[in-house]
Amino acid sequence: MPEFVALGYEVKHANSLGEGAIPDEVILANAIETNAIVVTSDSDFHAMLAHESLATPSVIRIRIEGLRPPDVAAYVHQGVRAAQIRGLESFAMSIAKDRIAMRALPLR
Repeated sequence: MPEFVALGYEVKHANSLGEGAIPDEVILANAIETNAIVVTSDSDFHAMLAHESLATPSVIRIRIEGLRPPDVAAYVHQGVRAAQIRGLESFAMSIAKDRIAMRALPLR
């Protein structure tokens, strides 16, 4: 994931948390503990944020299929910068080709 490192992000893949399929709850708990942003294509994370009324972690959902890693990195970077401009410390974000939607956490 050198594309993310080049943009100044520290990156950890969910597989680093254990072997086999890592449950979403474990990924979310680790992100809370390490103050990380979850980047995913899975809508379950936004649902978990809403259901639990969580104030962290931030979650970015990429809704574009077939992106190469450099393109994912560029979209994530654009999304994080947009959240910073709006002054959001923690957020739920959805990124599509032509749109970035974001809401402050906790979701109400």
